[in-house]
Order: sequence, then C-alpha cells, then structure tokens
Amino acid sequence: MSVTGWGGVTLTVEVGFSGNPSDPLSPASGTGIWGVGVWGTDEWGDGAIFTDVTEYVLGLDMSSSFSYEMAKYQTGRLSLTLDNEDGQFSTDNSSSPYWLLGQTTIAPLREIRVTASYDGVSWPEFAGRIDSWDESLEMAGGTVSVTALDYYADLAAWTGLATSAVGAGETFGARCSRILTAAGWTGSRAIDAGVSTQQATDLAGSAAAQLEAAAAAEGGAVWVDASGVVSCEGRNSLLEKTRSRVSQMIFSNVDTSANNVLYESGSIGTAYDATTVVNVASYQRTGGTVQTSTSQTSRDLYGDRVDSVSSLDTDNDTDVKLLATRAVALYQFPERRVESLTFQPMRQPTEEQVDNAWHAISSEGTSLRSLVYFSHLTPQGFNVDRYLFIRGRRVRITPTDWTMSLDFTSATVWHGFFILGSSESGVLDTNVLGY
Repeated sequence: MSVTGWGGVTLTVEVGFSGNPSDPLSPASGTGIWGVGVWGTDEWGDGAIFTDVTEYVLGLDMSSSFSYEMAKYQTGRLSLTLDNEDGQFSTDNSSSPYWLLGQTTIAPLREIRVTASYDGVSWPEFAGRIDSWDESLEMAGGTVSVTALDYYADLAAWTGLATSAVGAGETFGARCSRILTAAGWTGSRAIDAGVSTQQATDLAGSAAAQLEAAAAAEGGAVWVDASGVVSCEGRNSLLEKTRSRVSQMIFSNVDTSANNVLYESGSIGTAYDATTVVNVASYQRTGGTVQTSTSQTSRDLYGDRVDSVSSLDTDNDTDVKLLATRAVALYQFPERRVESLTFQPMRQPTEEQVDNAWHAISSEGTSLRSLVYFSHLTPQGFNVDRYLFIRGRRVRITPTDWTMSLDFTSATVWHGFFILGSSESGVLDTNVLGY
C-alpha cells in the first residue's frame, strides 16, 4: 500500500511483476492482462499489472541528468532496498506470491514506477525497468537491492539495421517521430517541430544515438522524463517553454518569505574557471563546409578556446553557422557558476515554505531544464544572484526524510537572448542575438 510520511508526502512504489519483459519498447499501457480497463471486452491487455510494494521499501535513491551544458542525456537510475524478511521477494521461493506456473514472475526488465502525492496533487518521480534484483541470502532478516533504469535505456538498447537513406529535408520533430516509430516505441512522446532540417538517414544504430544526432543538428535536447515520456525539444525551447522562461523556484539562504526555498548550508557547489569558455566555434555538417564563429574580444583576453564539432546531420550550412554563432554568444566569457545545491522540503523554516516547496516539486519546479532563481547573501554582505537551468536531480528518500540535490547550468546569458522572428522574446539592439 502507499505510505504516508515519506518526508511529508504519500509515496507509492509499484512493480509490474506480471509484465512482458520481452517487449522493452512498449511501456505499460495500464490495462494489463485482466486489467480493469479491458473487463467486459474481448481484448487482452499487453501492459504490466502493477503491484504496490511501498510498505516494504526501506529507502530509495533516484537520479536523472544531462551531461555538462545539457548536451547529452544520461539514462535515469533508481536504486531501492526492499525488506525481504518473509522471503516473498526471493526468486527461489515457490511460496512467494510472485510465483506462477512453476516459476517466479520476478525478473529483470519488469517495469517499475514511483509516484508521490501531497495535498491532493500527484506527480511522477520515476518510470522505467528493473535492471538487477540482488537478493541477500546470508543476512538475518533479508533484503533485496533493486536497481532500475528509465526508458531511455530501452532506446539505447534498440538497434536498427541500415535501410535506404530517406528523410532529406525533414524537420527535427519529424525526424524524432520517425526514429521512435521505427524503434517500435509505443509510449508517450512530446516532440517539438524544431527549426532545423536534416539530412537523409538510413536509421542504422541505436534509437538513442539517432535521437541524439538529430538533437545535435537541431541544437535541442532529447530525454525521457519522470513519467516515461520521450521529450524532444527544439533549439528555442529554453526561450519558449514556460518552465524554462519563468522561474519555477526561488532558492535563498536568508529570505524566509513564502515563495522562497531554503537550501542546506554548505551544500552549494560553485566554479569559476575556463571550462565553459568558447571563443572559436568550428562546426561542420556531413558533406558541408566548415562554419566558424569567433569572438575577438574573448580571444584577446583569454587566448583561443576552440570548440570543434563535425558530422552534424543538418542539411544546410546556414543552420550550422547559426549553431556556431550561438555557442560563441553563450560561452565567450567565463562566469562564476553556481553548479549545485541541496535542500530538504520538509525542513523549511515555516509551514508555508514547506507547503511551497512541495507544491513546487509537484509541478515543474524541479524538472530537467526548468528555470530557477538563486540568491545567496555572503558573510561579507553582498549578494550572489543567478538564473539557473536544472540539468540534473538526485533524490534520496527514507520513511522519515526526503533530500533533493540539483545540478545546474547557467541561464544568465540565455535570459538576454531574443529569437529572430519572435515578437515576444526580445527586442532587436537590446537583447543578445538568439537563433
């Protein structure tokens, strides 16, 4: 049964013991064999029948993130520990409730999902498949350690065979849709049209790699969210999506007003180095001419800091030039970066702030690529204020606590951008040029 008290929320952990692990690209439809959704019909469901195991969960950790500067999504991961004192989660126990027709129904690739609710609002925290089921055979009481990967692992595991190359001139969104369809993806998808057009492709290789190539050509991003939806966001999504354009949370170390969330003292990670500086961007598409963008001011100050990209799937040099120009516009100067922090929703200084923190988490407040505002009053009496995009989140949950750590990439320069052709995203000669 779901359990109330996990850091102030009701948590639900469910495993699809009856699911079909042979079909990894068909996330559960929620109907399942003998599911109530197909009662009274002549159809069989093909999704998992989920079993609530929350009362046996001793603790869990979840993580999902992009690589630095949100260039590539890293498959999300879940780790949890189950109380197995009665042996019900033992794969060799023929008396287990998860034993059917002479064999266990516990297996890798079974689906698993984690949801939470607070004050009548529910939200997903993880959706994916079990990767390993590690049972302790010698420890008194007995536990099972379960690890799972989100559905991006399914896309990485699927490999297409080369066909005749087609699709020249198709948009980013059309390319992503075609890749997912070819891979047999039957789950939900959220796909932007995008602004780039792409070269023909033979759809060879893993679905994840193909999607990443399409995103690189677009200057966008591809990932799987906490509910299992494949998201393909276009080049301008950080300027157009509400969650990336309007601050979803405000973090502060001193301001205890209701809309602010207090982060843990000593948890802030910062950096001020040359890691992100790019003042010469040299990009090339497959079969195209090298397109170069530079910032002479930055080169004079810091020397040449070159970013080279080749084999882009963009079908024209103009789009490649725009990507190179954007890279230099974003990263030509170093910035003192706020890269991470940790907070505990249930340990906010006021009840109003506790409530605000949970409601922010339950919305898009801590989703990947969301915009947040950070304000830190230093011991010397000055403020460090930053706009930040969330590029990673790590959640550790026990029956009495909920700790969340967030990783960031800077949104400061992005917030000065405008989009060509958009009357709502900036003013010419006022904002830094966007594309």
